[in-house]
Amino acid sequence: MLDAWAYYDSRSALTRIEVSTARNDTVNRWEYYKNAALVRLEEDTPGNGTVDRWSTYVGGVLAETRTEPPVSGP
Repeated sequence: MLDAWAYYDSRSALTRIEVSTARNDTVNRWEYYKNAALVRLEEDTPGNGTVDRWSTYVGGVLAETRTEPPVSGP
């Protein structure tokens, strides 16, 4: 079970869902919707507060995923 918050526009259309996959009230996944279809997904996979994975959907199907490599120390 996940903690999730859904957001709707003035016409009651779903626009965004924010998810805490660790169930700790810290959002680390953002899903963006247009016309009831998922169009973009952003994730903070290491949980450090920075988005490091972006996925784009076309017609509800995954079209592209980009991942930012981990930042190494000095």
